[in-house]
Amino acid sequence: MHPIHPILQFMSFDRFFLLQRHIRISDSNSISCGLPTPYAQVNEWSEHIQQASLALCRSKQTVTVKNKPTPTGFKVWIVAQAGYFLRWLWHQPSNALGPAAGKERKKATGTAESGISLNPTQSVVVALLEQLPEQTYHVFLDNLFSSPNLLNALRQQGIGATGTARINCGFYQPFVEAKKADTKGDCWPWGTLKTAPTPDGQVNQFAWKDNALVLFLSTVYSGEEFEERIRRRPTTTQPRARPIQQKFGAEPVLRLPVPSISADYNDKMGGVDIGDQLRAGEGLDHRICRGNWRAIAWTFLLETALVNSFLLQLWGQPSWPRITSQPSMEEIERLRKQLREEQRLREEEQRRREAAEGRALEEQHQRQEEQRRRQEEQRRREEEQRRREEAEERAGASLPLTLHQYLETCHSLSLAVEVVTDRSLTTQGDTTNPTGRIYPRRIVPWTSFPREQEKVWNQLSSSPSFSSRAAFPSRHQLDYVRSLLRPVSSEIGLRNGERDVVENAVQKLVDATYNDSLLRSHLGLDGTVTFESHTNLGITDESLSESMEQVSIGSRPPHRTIRRRKARGKGNQADQFCIYRTSDDRNIPAVAIEYKAPHKLRRSDIVTGLVSEIQPDRDVINQEGEGYAFAARRLSTAVVTQLFSYMIGKGIQYGYVCTGEAYVFLHIPDDPSCVYYSVCVPSLDVQDDDETRLHRTAVAQAFAFVLQAIRSPPPRQSWHDATEHLDTWSVEYDDVLRSIPATDRKPRRETSYKAQRWKGFVRSPIRTRSRCLPPQDGTQQPSGDDSDDDGDGSPCPTPYPAVSHGGALTTPTDVGSGGMQEHDGSAASQEGNNVRPNIQDRPYCTHECLRGLAFGGPMDEKCPNFTDHGNMHINRREFLCLARDQLAVDRGKDADCVPLYLSGSRGSLFKFRLSSHGYTLVAKGVEAMDTKHLRYENKVYDHLWDLQGKFVPVCLGIIDLFKPYYYDSGVYEHFMFLSYGGRSVLKELGEVNPSVANEILTALSRLHQHGVLHRDAEPRNVLYDKRTGRYMIVDLMLAELHARQPLGSINVNGQNRKRKMKLTPWQHEKDVFAIEMQSLRASLR
Repeated sequence: MHPIHPILQFMSFDRFFLLQRHIRISDSNSISCGLPTPYAQVNEWSEHIQQASLALCRSKQTVTVKNKPTPTGFKVWIVAQAGYFLRWLWHQPSNALGPAAGKERKKATGTAESGISLNPTQSVVVALLEQLPEQTYHVFLDNLFSSPNLLNALRQQGIGATGTARINCGFYQPFVEAKKADTKGDCWPWGTLKTAPTPDGQVNQFAWKDNALVLFLSTVYSGEEFEERIRRRPTTTQPRARPIQQKFGAEPVLRLPVPSISADYNDKMGGVDIGDQLRAGEGLDHRICRGNWRAIAWTFLLETALVNSFLLQLWGQPSWPRITSQPSMEEIERLRKQLREEQRLREEEQRRREAAEGRALEEQHQRQEEQRRRQEEQRRREEEQRRREEAEERAGASLPLTLHQYLETCHSLSLAVEVVTDRSLTTQGDTTNPTGRIYPRRIVPWTSFPREQEKVWNQLSSSPSFSSRAAFPSRHQLDYVRSLLRPVSSEIGLRNGERDVVENAVQKLVDATYNDSLLRSHLGLDGTVTFESHTNLGITDESLSESMEQVSIGSRPPHRTIRRRKARGKGNQADQFCIYRTSDDRNIPAVAIEYKAPHKLRRSDIVTGLVSEIQPDRDVINQEGEGYAFAARRLSTAVVTQLFSYMIGKGIQYGYVCTGEAYVFLHIPDDPSCVYYSVCVPSLDVQDDDETRLHRTAVAQAFAFVLQAIRSPPPRQSWHDATEHLDTWSVEYDDVLRSIPATDRKPRRETSYKAQRWKGFVRSPIRTRSRCLPPQDGTQQPSGDDSDDDGDGSPCPTPYPAVSHGGALTTPTDVGSGGMQEHDGSAASQEGNNVRPNIQDRPYCTHECLRGLAFGGPMDEKCPNFTDHGNMHINRREFLCLARDQLAVDRGKDADCVPLYLSGSRGSLFKFRLSSHGYTLVAKGVEAMDTKHLRYENKVYDHLWDLQGKFVPVCLGIIDLFKPYYYDSGVYEHFMFLSYGGRSVLKELGEVNPSVANEILTALSRLHQHGVLHRDAEPRNVLYDKRTGRYMIVDLMLAELHARQPLGSINVNGQNRKRKMKLTPWQHEKDVFAIEMQSLRASLR
């Protein structure tokens, strides 16, 4: 810094700077730390030496020290102990001199170096230690010197060494990488100590995690030595210090175990630094001269001598000789101490006053801070309480619901659906051509409906976990569903809303029931349900059928235009179906659903129109009437007829009409001329004073109704036969709605709706508390029709006696094996007494058994039905005759022919058992317009007679049924009998590995060898029979018979003949057999 004194007027700054170098900036007589008085006498001598050195020599030789405040000076290598300098060497910058200032001996060219290679800096350590007396030493080194080579060299000389190390000294590489990662914040836990010896085992290498990761080298420590030290929490915020901060936590001081190598290094390494501090503090108090290195060196020597003498006095307490002026000096020193003590006392008093004032201010500040903290704590507690309540609410909203919670939340969703009744804001149907719909002779109230629903809930209560387990969607998920709800103004909007609110919930409930092993066994469930807009069990689209008929089938009969038969009733397609998906891949339509927008069919229309029994011929069809009651009855009859017609066509006995506000549940009993109905309005049925109120929510009613449906057996063929005698009504609901005058759609007085009240409920899985007080004596009880529940209701009439073929029903004994009983619509009343083993439980005959039947072969003793076949096979013709006769009369509840619910573009599969001989196999049924395709497929099977039972099923031929079989809107008039080939290979095995693919391709190649091009060779037409382990190709309706065999001639009926092939132009370009083989191979990957 530049002086600001006016002395600048008399001399230059350079001259002033030279003078300043010799001015002492503190009292040289003030000796701290108890420095003996004699040492103060050498100060004048030191000044004389410095002045003499400056006058005698001004050397130009300098040493530049990088990163030092004053870059010019000299360097000394020192070995010290606790500040006592033992030996030192002057650093000589000339390369010709070694560390001991001696001339290095030149090595001969090509001579190999002996010993351990050390750099010049490391050689300094060896040179210094060699000048010490012969003793056993333990040397602590700075990381400037430390290296594995140096410590190894010292060990060979009998000197132990310990020191910190740099990463470039040849240290153990994994520790070096850990050191680099530690710098970036990827740290070991605090206190981790790892040791790794050098490859020769002479030096131990350590890595210890403290504030940072410290690297040590030692030939003394093993890494197992520890001692406790008091440590203060570090204040650094660097990432590498995070582990030690976590160790301390909130504690400012801890007693911690520290490795001895680190503790001893910290205690003993600073010997040189202690000596430097003593020279600075206890030596001469003068300004350091950096100009001439010899003057600095003389000063270093003088101060070293003084400090070493001082340490000797402290350690050895020698008896120093007194000098002449010592008494006066002691008196002066006493006075100085007295002055210093008085000064200290004054300063201490001042400090105490200031501390008292500070404490007073601090106390005031603390009081204010405490008040602020209390206020902040109160605010924080309130905020924490609010956040906790919100978190609990969010967490609760995200938790799965129990059955009771789920039904209650779903009911609130149903009530949240907004119904649009303003006709200007709703859809209006177009005028349509009225089409004949099958209608019932009687529409009868289903008085036992509550009891049937009650039975289902009683059975569900057998599993306590079903109602107590939280396994249903959370409120958060249902809130999302609520956000998607839109006002209902059309059938499409109603369908979407019902899917989100009711159908998905019913599906979840059925899934939970099926997943409960106790309920699955108790209810006899074999699968779950899904809701679809189609049954997807067969294709009835005429355009698709006609387009498929245009496909070339080679040598099949020429094409004839035969339109697909339309089943009775319009379209046979309801708005929605509940499909029962069983574990054996059967998809059984269980419930048909018809949606009617609430502005088209109002709740009041249903309540008014469906109050009693309706006979459409007598009460509605071709009848004239006026007023709202007649209009409501006509609308209700039309909508019931519409769904009834769909149900008859599909062979479904359960269905319901939904308007969003009201539900009309329908059931067609064994007598299909009658249909039972029950009207439910969930918003009015669910009452707070009823502990089983949630049973009457929309979701609970639909759920129990679906369980009723899927557990009921499918209608027998005699039921379908009886439907053929039902009449049709050319009616379209929208046309009926438009034909009613607006004045007739306005009721003069609303018909009261009586909410259902379920009595006699034994137990409920979702019993709730009544929300109202119990009624007092004399209080009027809610009215209902439960008084009729114990009766038989209004039974359907006994079917009419047999008359001419013109259309009346036959007698009960004619239409089925079990007849038709009068009942109230319950499924339980439909069960007969005559029960025989169910065909579903019968095993299929083996391929060898049926091949023997088809071709006159031997009996197969391995066939599971062997004992039922008699002593020998009947012939094929007799089998076909017996089968046709049996199918004409065996059409009751226990008939030995049932659908397998597997259909293709043409035909559906049935399971058939010849009752008289026990032959159990598959029947492929087709409708009349597909007869030629079935006969052509039979021809292909005959062509492959020698592959039957091996690569294709055994085919026993075709019969024309005396009476058609009804299934999924189809009227099947022809059956072809096949052996059971198994299930689809993909469903049975899940995936196709290379070995399986090779077996399937082998089967296809055998068909090709017989000149058969499949034309639909896809995995869906490959079956796997786990009984035999065989893979079979099926569905040969599209196959083509070619004259040539792709791999040579084949043997047909024992004659070896080569046939000429007539190739089409495209066949000349590519081998169609190879193309089909490649296509199937690609599909199997």
